[in-house]
Amino acid sequence: MKRTLSLLLVALLLLLPLSAARADDAQRIYTPDGLLSEDQHARLEQRAEEIFGSRGVAPYYFFDLNATELIPYCETFIREHVSEENAIILGLSAKQYYFAVIGDAASAVLTDDVCDNVIYPPYSEVRDDPASKILAYLDAVDAALQAETTVPVTQAPTENDGVKHYAVDQMGLLRETDLDALDERLCELSETYRCDVLAAIVPSLGGKTAEEFADDYFDYGGYGYGATPDANGTTVNGDGILLLISMEDRDFAISTSGYGITAFTDYGILNYIEPSVLPYLRSDSYRDAFNAYADRCEELLKMARDGRPFDLNRVYTPDGALTDSQWLTANEAIARVYDSSDVALYFLYDPDATDLSVPIDRLIGEKRLQESNAVVFCANETGSTFRLIGSAAVSKFLEKDRNAIANDVTKLLRSGDCYGAVQTFVNSSTTVLNRHPLNGFLIFLAIVAGALFAFIPVTAMKRQLTDVNQKFDADAYLTPSSFLLTQNSDVLLNTHTSRSVHVTPQSSSGGRSGGGGSFHSGSSTHTSSSGGSHGGHSGKF
Repeated sequence: MKRTLSLLLVALLLLLPLSAARADDAQRIYTPDGLLSEDQHARLEQRAEEIFGSRGVAPYYFFDLNATELIPYCETFIREHVSEENAIILGLSAKQYYFAVIGDAASAVLTDDVCDNVIYPPYSEVRDDPASKILAYLDAVDAALQAETTVPVTQAPTENDGVKHYAVDQMGLLRETDLDALDERLCELSETYRCDVLAAIVPSLGGKTAEEFADDYFDYGGYGYGATPDANGTTVNGDGILLLISMEDRDFAISTSGYGITAFTDYGILNYIEPSVLPYLRSDSYRDAFNAYADRCEELLKMARDGRPFDLNRVYTPDGALTDSQWLTANEAIARVYDSSDVALYFLYDPDATDLSVPIDRLIGEKRLQESNAVVFCANETGSTFRLIGSAAVSKFLEKDRNAIANDVTKLLRSGDCYGAVQTFVNSSTTVLNRHPLNGFLIFLAIVAGALFAFIPVTAMKRQLTDVNQKFDADAYLTPSSFLLTQNSDVLLNTHTSRSVHVTPQSSSGGRSGGGGSFHSGSSTHTSSSGGSHGGHSGKF
């Protein structure tokens, strides 16, 4: 009996180190010293153990401020700390996060889609409220495992209250107060103008292009004012605009849908939204970027609701004065003038205007005139006026030129030929812009100056010559015995040789090309994976 008790005691002593080792190996929450209290760490470890016990997948979490390359860091972490067949690991540094899923059972549920959009990485907010953020991660893992379903990578994230937000930051780049303020403002804009205005920061594009991801994020997230989600929560052709930022390769995309395609034209996106937003993105000032985006969207929506979407339009006439074809042709002609001269032409015809400066001021006030050099012609039924903007326009369009153009154009307007008036304005202005800067008087001065500069030195050289008498016999100019002819030959005179150059014609292709002033109007569209129609633009910052 004593021998049996002794053996049991020895066995217990041998097992104690093993039990301690297993307890240490079971640790699943790793954070910097002092980030969590002992009590908080114990509760989180208990929650992780509960998930593993009930779901069969072990959740791990580590936060290392000094980690710069998370992929090799996470691989090392897995080798050293993870022993379960099925596990999920979320690793964070100060600016990055990385998911890893181990095991067939875990991979079947915890897909990339779910990890990116349901299990939110807390990121920098961990330092402010680490215990609740890590607990939120564990709860999200538990919920995903319990649901045993996947969420599309482009589905928009929602908070625990199930409310869809108009400003989403999956990377923790915005302070919570700033994000809440932006979300509230975008929600208010969306309701005021009945057009969803959205902004989102995501970690990566999941193998899609920025355009594809933004379109699907909008549709599968159920966005779009006035659209009814289908059974899967997908909406098609609802009214709205989305600015999407992907941090992996610094991609951005602006996606428009429904009325958003009308309100946010290609020209408005490229020349009004992006110039305001991209400089902030490039300097990592994301709060300022999104606030500028909200400002521009509000301004463009107001223009559109007033019936004047911001577009590349330099011809403004009453409804019916020009056909669509005539309006398009006139704008294209004006765009070509700007391409070649860097002076933009604007034609305004407002028969009801009593003060012609008012339409011009409105054009400038609405920021429809963006060029540094512009010639604005405005007319009503009784008269016309010019406004010249920039030194190039002022130097080119002299008073006599303006008077001649105004006289020809107003005659055509009074006769009812609005299209002829626009053509005359464009053609006459083109002639003025292409005219050589030297006028006749300056040319005369140049000739006189050249003659004087030539006369003075020639006269000085002539005075140095010795006077001689003219001799009519050529032999008189020869020195005796200085020329001896030893051989002669006949030469055939009055011959003519013809030479020609063979030019090989080069093929040319159709299409329009040009610089920043090249004409484009309206919005180009494409079809998303959901079958919806979208406009917009994408690129890198």
